[in-house]
Amino acid sequence: MNSTNRLGSVDVFRGLTMLTMLFVNDCSEMPGIPHWMRHADTFEDMLGFPDLVFPAFLFCVGMSAVLAMQNRLSRGDDWRSILLHVIGRTVSLVAMGLYAMNLQPLLGMSKHMFELLFFVACFLAFNVCPNKKVGRILQIAGWAMLIAGVVLCEIYGRPFRVGWWGILGLIGWTYFVCSMVFFLTKGSFYGILVAFFVVHLLGLFSHMNWIPAEAFSRVFLLNFVPADWENHALGVSGMLAVMLLLRYKDRPALLMGIMAGISLLFIAAGFGAHEFWIISKNQSTPTWVYFCLAISFPMVGFFHYLIDVWQKGSWFRFISPAWTHTLTCYLIPYALYPIMWMSGFAFPELLSSGFGGMLRSLILAFVVIGIVAILRRRKIVLKV
Repeated sequence: MNSTNRLGSVDVFRGLTMLTMLFVNDCSEMPGIPHWMRHADTFEDMLGFPDLVFPAFLFCVGMSAVLAMQNRLSRGDDWRSILLHVIGRTVSLVAMGLYAMNLQPLLGMSKHMFELLFFVACFLAFNVCPNKKVGRILQIAGWAMLIAGVVLCEIYGRPFRVGWWGILGLIGWTYFVCSMVFFLTKGSFYGILVAFFVVHLLGLFSHMNWIPAEAFSRVFLLNFVPADWENHALGVSGMLAVMLLLRYKDRPALLMGIMAGISLLFIAAGFGAHEFWIISKNQSTPTWVYFCLAISFPMVGFFHYLIDVWQKGSWFRFISPAWTHTLTCYLIPYALYPIMWMSGFAFPELLSSGFGGMLRSLILAFVVIGIVAILRRRKIVLKV
């Protein structure tokens, strides 16, 4: 199956998810906004709008992993080179996630300065420079900065801790699981379908306390893979969704019917699981996962109709950097916010709370995408 066929719907889905992530990251803790615009507390039985964004992104990770690996196979890459690429990418994402989680004041520097240096190091370490020799030198310099930061924190600051791995770390581990599923099933539709059920069962069993604590509580069989299996279930669900999309893309009505049917099943599963667990993103409960997937699956069918069938991709071209350079979009705030803070810049009160603050957050999300578009035109891009 050739992934080079046009699937702009997946790109748009990923781009809109990235745009929404930038928006909610800026405004979810803002005073004066509606309660549903906030992340639910750990023990609060609620699905806030921001609590839908990260699972949608993990869902997109699974979809993109399938298409990327199929594309590599179509180019003639062997399985060994693909596996090495997966390992390298996982290490890079996990490293950035850990760094982002451990930002701190150090050696007289404020946390904001450390955050800015982290951004610079990432840009150097993962740059794609037209001049390969120069690019390699910059990459070495970037990794040297990252390693030096870990060493200095160990000696003079708070030692690095694993904790919850950070957003990029969680994305990295789910990407690894999805890639291993594709690797072990050789991209087979039925193999991925079986993996879908297996990973969901692992997530369910972990929350039923059927997995002993000595097996790392939430991890079973692959106990060297951190993070909650419910997160990985979101990614593998995205793999199944894109396999269905590739299988039935020429029969959009049937595809939409299948996606709607899966959505209804997840709604029913969500209400059933709610008898045992609250809806909680922080706890990664099955209830949270099922209701999020009840939204994500039909969105695939909707965007397929809108983008692939009705050819409305031009409507979203202005956010194309959000799907072509997603990592860059995510990292830009690590430079933008420290620069604003250290320069003394402050938004007026009207744009710091309530509806005005939400509008500011939306504009800021588009500003980030605009910055990435400028960098792209100047051939300053990142890749892991």
